Amino acid sequence: MQSVCSVRTGTSCRQLFKDCKILTVTTLYVFEVLRFLKWYTSAVQKNKLVQGKIWIYLSNFVIKIAMNMGIRLYNKVPINIKNLEEYKSYRRELKSFLTDHVFYSVE
Repeated sequence: MQSVCSVRTGTSCRQLFKDCKILTVTTLYVFEVLRFLKWYTSAVQKNKLVQGKIWIYLSNFVIKIAMNMGIRLYNKVPINIKNLEEYKSYRRELKSFLTDHVFYSVE
């Protein structure tokens, strides 16, 4: 039977994820939470957050969960990525960091 990427059954996928630049489910979650945190805090700082529209899509409860987890995860992000002010640069560098460090847990 042929396997994905021509590797044997039971082989660790960690290096394959890195080589193929694929985010694990956990890493994808981390990426999305950190993207939201950066976007949300930037919008609040710039007073561009229109409260009526955001609450249609996100409840206060969901925002609190994302913010709490986001802060815990953000504290683990390298300083050079944290210091990026432009959202697109932040997103690109964060994704690059996460694809280089394959995570299976948020701890």
